[in-house]
Amino acid sequence: MPSPCDKTAPYFSGKVDIKIEDFLKEYEELADRCRLSEQQKVETIIRYINTEQCHIWMTLSGFLCHDWDDLCHELCKEYISPTTQGWFSK
Repeated sequence: MPSPCDKTAPYFSGKVDIKIEDFLKEYEELADRCRLSEQQKVETIIRYINTEQCHIWMTLSGFLCHDWDDLCHELCKEYISPTTQGWFSK
C-alpha cells in the first residue's frame, strides 16, 4: 500500500462533497491489488482517512471484529446523508 502522503493514495476527508462509496471502492481496489487480507484492509484503512475521524471508525463493530464487509456497510450507513453542519448523518 502506498504511503498516506503519496499523491496517488486514496484519502477520505469526510467532507460532504466526497462520497464514502467512492472512497471505499478506490481503497478496496488498491488493497486487492496489494493482496491485503480482509483483516488487513480493516487495519490499514484508517491510515487513509482524516485523523479526526479515526476514533469514530475504530469504535464500529466491523472495525473491532476485523470484518471488512461489515465495516463498509456501517460506514455507508454513517455517511448516507451528510450535511454541511457535520460529517455524519447521525
